[in-house]
Amino acid sequence: MKIGTWSGGKQFQKADSIAWRNWEKREGSYLILALFAPNRFPSWTLSFLDEEKNLRVRKSLNDEEGKAVAKILKSAEGRAYLMLVKDEKSNAFEVHIEIAKDDQYSYNKEGKALILRKKKEDIPF
Repeated sequence: MKIGTWSGGKQFQKADSIAWRNWEKREGSYLILALFAPNRFPSWTLSFLDEEKNLRVRKSLNDEEGKAVAKILKSAEGRAYLMLVKDEKSNAFEVHIEIAKDDQYSYNKEGKALILRKKKEDIPF
């Protein structure tokens, strides 16, 4: 039974995935999508979005860094952003995590991962 025709609107493109070492690094604020705990491999994996280039960037973390990020994401009430600031002296990036309060989003534990999800609204019937 056909109920109508709905416009697709803006076409969404899935972000391509790329490793940190292949990504064109630059200062900025990037939305953290997920953190994966060690499973098959001994390192943690942080996944964040470079919206400008439509890339999902993966960065391996050691155990200490992974646990620190996991602690922040578990307690985050909203979206977390990875802030990269270039340190010219050491030719590296200073890394910070900032939380943008938003009661519509949280990082949910799914298996061995913390994944950013939008909270679903209960529809009253």
